[in-house]
Amino acid sequence: MSMELILSLRQGDGGPVDTSGRGGAVRGRNVAAVEGRLPGRSAMGFDGARSRVVVLPSEALTELGGVRVTTWLWVNEVTGRHTIAEGYLSFALFVDADRSIGGTVYNGFDWGGVRSAPGTVPLRQWLYLAFTYDGVDTSTIHLDNVLRAHEYSPFGSVLGVEWPYGLNVGAWPDADKRVFAGRIDELKLWRRRRTPPGKPG
Repeated sequence: MSMELILSLRQGDGGPVDTSGRGGAVRGRNVAAVEGRLPGRSAMGFDGARSRVVVLPSEALTELGGVRVTTWLWVNEVTGRHTIAEGYLSFALFVDADRSIGGTVYNGFDWGGVRSAPGTVPLRQWLYLAFTYDGVDTSTIHLDNVLRAHEYSPFGSVLGVEWPYGLNVGAWPDADKRVFAGRIDELKLWRRRRTPPGKPG
């Protein structure tokens, strides 16, 4: 499966920015610049109450097919379900109350996906997380490049990110709930690569 990068989110000088070159309109809300993973680099700080980054729907987010989300993150605490990233009516990546990681996708009829074992997420250290759904039948979660969960389910194509809420990082799109408490150094989103007309998929 071939993927193409459509979002690369990090903390810029004036707030969160998309450095993918795909023109994503990014709005940070109550996101602080905090110490990042590397010396001299800031990360996005989420307060567990009102912080979020909103990426408005765009051409790149309209058709996903399959998705891959990777992120460097630091989890301060877990008090319930905390959203890492969720595309409205499209996909979600989150940490649950038992410190498991869940990744789900929406195909227009139902949500489905994959979940790690409880206790997978350690607190207060940098972690590299990757969630992939291939757009056909296979979902995986890797933490620090170790496979932590795998699910085979013929779920089909993922829908694109919808209005009015778009893609939200660090909070549930619908309201100030499930707000992430910690730091995100970077978050990248890929979609399943488009097949040029006239060429086999």
